[in-house]
Amino acid sequence: MQGIKLHHLVEGSVASTGHNVSSVIVTIILTASPRPTDPNTEMLQEALTSTRRVLYPRNSPQATLHVLFDGVKNGTAEAVAAAYRAKRSWADIHVPATFGGSVVHSESWLHKRGLLAFFLNHQAHARRATPLLFVLEEDSGVMAPISVSIVHRALRVWARPHAPQPPCASAAVQAQQQRVEHVRLNRYDDCVVPRGSNDTFMTRAVPGNSVQRMHVFDYPCTRHRCSSLLHRTFFWSDRPHWATWGHYLRVLARTAHSGKGTLETLLERESGGFAASSPGAECRSSGCWVYGARGEMRRDLHLSTSRSYNRDV
Repeated sequence: MQGIKLHHLVEGSVASTGHNVSSVIVTIILTASPRPTDPNTEMLQEALTSTRRVLYPRNSPQATLHVLFDGVKNGTAEAVAAAYRAKRSWADIHVPATFGGSVVHSESWLHKRGLLAFFLNHQAHARRATPLLFVLEEDSGVMAPISVSIVHRALRVWARPHAPQPPCASAAVQAQQQRVEHVRLNRYDDCVVPRGSNDTFMTRAVPGNSVQRMHVFDYPCTRHRCSSLLHRTFFWSDRPHWATWGHYLRVLARTAHSGKGTLETLLERESGGFAASSPGAECRSSGCWVYGARGEMRRDLHLSTSRSYNRDV
């Protein structure tokens, strides 16, 4: 793994919880990179704190936590690079001590896809692969309540192609359509833009409705037959999400020759753009879903942007 420097690797994280590696079913991955929009540790601390508070407490036997720091790209302003190095130094101390996690440094600039690929490859070779992943960025706080057990059940049972399906999704065609491999948290209250909004930015007309518009990220927002908390989306997003390990390996393989970038950007480029009317290639072949009860879906606290369609903004 040339170009990767590993600190406080997973053994320390697992040992600190007092649980055996075999009990871990989720690998939490939080990625960080040098960005002028978040020069200090405030957003990183909120992302770590909320993940531990809302999803997986530090003493949870289910999950290990890893913070991945990308390298610094050539040409990055020195002030931005210096602030990033200070943040990384803070994480080296506080992520293991306070949040029970490990820290991974890349000595070269890999961008998000490359960073994830190197880390997951390392974990697989070390036999630390887990059935599930939870992936977020340093500007991604999460908000309660979230039924983690429902998400786990959907991903661990409904994602397996030959697993017995529950009665609600037992028909052959329906079982394929109801597969769950990727579950994203929403930054909006609902898939539909609030009534009265004429904002067409990243929205699409709701079929059969001349008034309402729907967020591109959430379209078509059809309910899963087995849960009112899961809604189908054609858009693969980097925002806070769970996915199966196999799903991620397939996405990484699909984008292996697409250059550097985030997985969301690389997959979106492949499918023809954000506004494409058909599902992206990955969401066609697997189940992509957005979490939450309609009207109360907001669970992603997008800390680095103020743009929102939510009622309280």
